[in-house]
Amino acid sequence: MAFPQSKESPGGGFDRSTTAYELCSRCKELNITPESFNVAAHRGHNRPNLEKNASSESCWLASGKVPTRYVISESGGTSSDCKLCNLIRDTIGSSRNTGKVAEYFVAWDLDGPYVKDLSKFVNTSRRLRVSWSREMGALSEKGVRVEEEVFLLPAADALSPPQQTGTSAPDLNRSLRLILKWLHMCETKHQNQQKDKKQTRDASQAKDENETKHENPLPLPQREWEHRFRDLVNSTYFGVIDVVDKQLCRLPMAENGKPAPYVALSYVWGQDDAHRELRTTCENGLLRTEPEGLAQVWERLPTTIRDALKLVQDLSRMRAEQDGEASPMPPPLRYIWIDSLCIVQDGPQSWKYNARRMDLIYGNAYFTICAADGPSSATGLVAMNPTAHNQPGVAQITPKVAVRVSMSSDSVIDASEWNHRGWTFQERILSRRCIIFAEGRIFFQCRQTNWSQDDNPDEAENGMASAWGHLLHRRYDELESRPIKFFMTAVEKYTGRNLSFASDILDAFSGVSQLMKWYLCSHLHFGLPASHFDLALLWKPLAGKCRRTSANIPANERGHGRHDLEFPSWSWCGWMDSKDPGKGARAVYDSEFLGGFIDDAGTRDWLLNHTWIIWFVRDQEANLRPLWEGPTVPPSSRGKVTPQWQGYKSRPRGQSSCWVKHLDVPENTAVGDGVDAYGRPVKGRWWSGLARETQHNHFTQRLPDTLFGVRGPCLPEATRKSYMYFNAHDSHSGAPSSNPGSMSFAEAGLDHQPYQPLLQFWTLTCQFGMVPDFDTPAADHLQRYHVADSAGDKCGTVVTDKSWVEQKKPFCTFIALSEAKDFTEQEWSARSRTHYNPGAREDSKWPLFYAMAITKDVKRGVWERLGLGKVYQSAFQRDGCRWDEIILG
Repeated sequence: MAFPQSKESPGGGFDRSTTAYELCSRCKELNITPESFNVAAHRGHNRPNLEKNASSESCWLASGKVPTRYVISESGGTSSDCKLCNLIRDTIGSSRNTGKVAEYFVAWDLDGPYVKDLSKFVNTSRRLRVSWSREMGALSEKGVRVEEEVFLLPAADALSPPQQTGTSAPDLNRSLRLILKWLHMCETKHQNQQKDKKQTRDASQAKDENETKHENPLPLPQREWEHRFRDLVNSTYFGVIDVVDKQLCRLPMAENGKPAPYVALSYVWGQDDAHRELRTTCENGLLRTEPEGLAQVWERLPTTIRDALKLVQDLSRMRAEQDGEASPMPPPLRYIWIDSLCIVQDGPQSWKYNARRMDLIYGNAYFTICAADGPSSATGLVAMNPTAHNQPGVAQITPKVAVRVSMSSDSVIDASEWNHRGWTFQERILSRRCIIFAEGRIFFQCRQTNWSQDDNPDEAENGMASAWGHLLHRRYDELESRPIKFFMTAVEKYTGRNLSFASDILDAFSGVSQLMKWYLCSHLHFGLPASHFDLALLWKPLAGKCRRTSANIPANERGHGRHDLEFPSWSWCGWMDSKDPGKGARAVYDSEFLGGFIDDAGTRDWLLNHTWIIWFVRDQEANLRPLWEGPTVPPSSRGKVTPQWQGYKSRPRGQSSCWVKHLDVPENTAVGDGVDAYGRPVKGRWWSGLARETQHNHFTQRLPDTLFGVRGPCLPEATRKSYMYFNAHDSHSGAPSSNPGSMSFAEAGLDHQPYQPLLQFWTLTCQFGMVPDFDTPAADHLQRYHVADSAGDKCGTVVTDKSWVEQKKPFCTFIALSEAKDFTEQEWSARSRTHYNPGAREDSKWPLFYAMAITKDVKRGVWERLGLGKVYQSAFQRDGCRWDEIILG
């Protein structure tokens, strides 16, 4: 890769003593001065002195027009004498990727404090954004382009000569002081902001008697589930590491009567043998609970764990030294939770108990250490290593201006192996504060701000506007107002991550599920919320994958007590990479495929007016149970959810009247009074005649191991009460107990009922042909097919694995799931001409079905998902559809 030589500008303004800082002609046009990085105070607008031109090639500063494109020629000579060009060249050359760079762009960008209310967003500074794309090999005939960027910020001190860049060792005490400062600012400033917001909200609620009195001001586990955390602390399965006495112990209570503060570690195990050999087991566990019980293995622990233990010790020491200098300081730290040491790894009960309470463990940690430096626990926390070299690139580009290279935290963290692991997904989201170690640098992220060690410490209190708005834990407003949207985003970001054990797919998502269920007011059934089940079924894979079944899961995972290894085809958790069992199959909820009703916030209208299936599930005894029986957790946050995004309406028959104020169905509304069990209006459809002779809850189909009939639907009385009533300690949720002796939802353990991965229901079925759509080439083993009726006319479209072609079956069974609004242009182009088009499209606003292609597993006696698409309703009607009972596994 070659960079252009600098062009000396005639009559340059530098005298002989400053020729070392001569910039090339293009860099001079940037008009870089100390003032260029500052934004003048300006009221009422967040972009003073900066206006975008119609052309993306340039923008305006107060100092004039600034060119933004630099073209790098392959034959343009060697390195430039321009300090800025050299710095950019070295930065691009040191990038993690090694592909070919054709050009890069330089543009002024706004930076400054992040304020949640964008109307009050105030920019205080500018930065130079350098971006480029890199050709990374070839895919078919097209190269893969990777987009990269860095930022140039003013540097207080430049390194001279430039060769010293990147050779300075980090100042350990400086890093410790910076971390303590971050924690102090977050705990004081951010908590005060939340208290102010809560007081404002409480004042406004006092005016409205209909508002819930016990509203949770933050979607934090330690707020909503304080009693659950106390139960966890008092349990026999939860413990922490005392870094002073070097032993495993129970988390003690602090002087204020609350559990003592502790730190959690999020890291990658990797293939480090020492890590696996030194885990806590039934054999060594009791010894490690004694004083100095961990001392004999302390120095032999994997580097990342040793560094995390030392970090807690050093922070405690530094805090003691600074005590009195800044008040209040972060609380004294003595305890840390690390999974491999605090969980008995060969104890199934210990593992399950802790794994399914990750929301409490990480959500209540004072902060979480995120070790994202390397591919395994042998790497350590590089920035805390005195021998590490992690100084960012710095250059004195003019006599008055020095700049330093700063990569966005997202670009650094997202590229790490840690960020591609399954378990770390929820560990980061659930944590209140994260101290992230990545590529030899330190970052701080909480739910309100994002700081980096590269930021100016004097400006760190405000937090910089780094590009990290896409992070899921920044979307808690969405969790409160549109929880189903939060769920869909979580699924898209979680699926496709890597797991050491393929059977951990749901356990590694359980903490996020616990968080979401309080806002969905619903349990998640194999990863799909019961409150929006018809919508949750409409996920699409991004690549062809194989089923996550016991036959496809490695033998060394079977029988280790983590899961029964049964996952359904109808859920995203039932699929994995065919070559790598630990790699998930990424699933998405495509807004175009969903017909726009998601973007239009018409979710609830669609659920109530365009769905009809009554879903039943089977427990381990093969008894049928209704999937949706109304809210299954205290609906404490229901009032926050925007009505258009809420789920089904109904309440169970016989439900306590104390729930009525939380629901929008009148108390005297009963099933049969114009609504079904989901609160959906019962209205006549063209297929009502087919369904009239069969009750929704009348089932006859059996399984090979249930030869003597179908029992159900049923719901034992004790279980029903656990849906309806809550103990006295749940009264803060807004659902006071009318039966203090009954079990709470958490105590009943309904989230982990041993259900079979089967759905049983009635709906329309029909046989259709499938013909490959050769206008849409197969991608990642997925192929789009035309759905053809009995006359051979195209009547729909479906996407499934291209292996269907090899089976050469003339017809496939389709089931109607719900009503769809329209095809996308990719699904049904304007040139497609059949007797379904355009007349059928004009006859109705909802002329389609979301339809699932299914295939029969003869040995198990159940149907499985093959693909998902859309089919005209009239095609079902014309081809003699049936109203059938389906068991979908």
